[in-house]
Amino acid sequence: MVKTYGLIGAACTCLFLVAGCTLDSFSLAAFGTAKGDGPVVAGSLDAVAAASQKTMGEMNLFVSSSRDGESAKLTSTTPSGKRFTLVLKGRKTDHGDETQVNIKWEKDADQAFWLQLAAAVAAPKSDTAPLTPPVAP
Repeated sequence: MVKTYGLIGAACTCLFLVAGCTLDSFSLAAFGTAKGDGPVVAGSLDAVAAASQKTMGEMNLFVSSSRDGESAKLTSTTPSGKRFTLVLKGRKTDHGDETQVNIKWEKDADQAFWLQLAAAVAAPKSDTAPLTPPVAP
């Protein structure tokens, strides 16, 4: 079991780096500690909020959303019944828009779920299918 979490953690680290996250923004807090800091995702608040809500829907979660200036909140419940709010804060930088992703747990944290959700939110999204060469008859 410990080996599995190690492999998942290594895979998530690679995903965060590929998605443009810095090691500075990726900390142990991304795994559900009290601080709750998660990845910094390249993209505007609106784009990241929409992609996060879609991702959560694909995970069969009902999501309630609200927006306040440069932050958005997506509230839901894990499959194990733990309530959480994904807090997204947009910011403009010299190299474009970024969105900080944090999680706030109502009571107990579900670290395995947060790891899965953070990786899914930070993963680069592609709207187009990859090109494949034609198959010879």
